[in-house]
Amino acid sequence: VYSRKPGLTPHQIETDNNQWIKLHQYDKFVYSRISHFSKLAANENQSLMEAAKLPNFSQLKWTSANPKEEFKSFTNVIVTQDGFFNKPHKDLNDLNAWTYGIFSFVSKKDFHPLPTVFTPSGHGLHFPELKMEINFSKKPGIMEILWKTSTMVHHTTKPPPEIINHKEMTHFGCSFQINHKLFNLGDKFLKMKPTKINLKVNGYFQRNMQDQKRAKKYYLQIFLFHQ
Repeated sequence: VYSRKPGLTPHQIETDNNQWIKLHQYDKFVYSRISHFSKLAANENQSLMEAAKLPNFSQLKWTSANPKEEFKSFTNVIVTQDGFFNKPHKDLNDLNAWTYGIFSFVSKKDFHPLPTVFTPSGHGLHFPELKMEINFSKKPGIMEILWKTSTMVHHTTKPPPEIINHKEMTHFGCSFQINHKLFNLGDKFLKMKPTKINLKVNGYFQRNMQDQKRAKKYYLQIFLFHQ
């Protein structure tokens, strides 16, 4: 579960809470998309999550994914926006072989997808070793990417001023993973009683108590743990 930025209005909190009602369908959608690109990758993710009885990212508390559901996609979601970029790297904490990402230009007002803003220098996902770049500014609409984040050096390039300074539009990106540390924690939880697990994990229902104590910036991860 994620921690919210402090100081949100009651309306913003209500809107955020309502989004959680839809998470189950989002999870199902993500599984359908990765299965569309690679059934093998989807099956590998299911096997990893079942091995440590990990929850899907949409679940409200730490329980293993519902065995009646066909989909078990990812435990972690990372979300970013605005002028994001980073240095070339490998995501060595990713346990999954393949990571699924969604990228789109969106409205700053309601975050609805917008047509691509074409710029001369662009903004993209760069793979230095392959000498290849996927330019977000040259591809219209919503972009889906499936790539090996743990073995392929990659990074997002710095967006040009036309994107950074735009008043009505921003660039949105999110990626889905299974984290090594979370898997190891799930493996430890297999040996613990549910009552003890509940003392160590803050799920959705405990999150509101932490809102004013944590997260000065937006961030998204599967669960908050007591230090």
